Order: sequence, then structure tokens, then C-alpha cells
Amino acid sequence: MDRAEIDLNIDRDELHKLLLKLKEDGYIIMATLEDISLSANGYIFQITGCYTAMILKHAIDLEALASEKAYRISIDDKLLANTNRLNRLTRWLVIGTISLAVIELIQFLNAMIRCHN
Repeated sequence: MDRAEIDLNIDRDELHKLLLKLKEDGYIIMATLEDISLSANGYIFQITGCYTAMILKHAIDLEALASEKAYRISIDDKLLANTNRLNRLTRWLVIGTISLAVIELIQFLNAMIRCHN
């Protein structure tokens, strides 16, 4: 890798903090502030878009999670609506069954009364 001069409009302390962060993350090898080499991980990191790529990937992951959450909420809402419909149907079935039982009981009692008369 060729040596490159970096001309940034930041003060020396800020540059030192940035370089220490890159060193801690394993992207550079730093003997002194003036003697810095890019590590193999740093080279790969540079090719893949540095911290910007990491931020974009994180944003995409967050968007996917939000989309999945919205989908789950939609599914939960549909499940709740189906449960409510099933409960109403069950109530109508109970009412129908009780009504049929009452009608049959009345018919049975009428038949019993006719038999005894």
C-alpha cells in the first residue's frame, strides 16, 4: 500500500481520536500518529464502504424490523377479527340450538297432552 498524506481540516486532537477509534476497531495499525498502516481488515473495511456502509446496513435492518412488526400487527388484527366473528357465530349456534330444543320440548308436551286427552 502506498503512503498517502491526509489533509483534513480538523485539529490534531480530533484526528488522534479518530485514528484511535479506527485502531480499536482493528482497521489500522498505528505505531505513531505519523506512521499509520491499513490492516487487512481495514482494507476490506475501506472497500465495503467504511462506517457509512455499516450505518446503511443498520438502517436497512431497522426498516426490515419495522416492516416485520407492521406485518405482525396486521396479522394480529386479522386474527382478532376472525376470533370475534367465530365468537358471534358460536353465540348464534347456541341461540339456534336452544330455540330448537324449546320448540321440540313444546311439540313433545303438546303431543303428551293430546295423548292423555
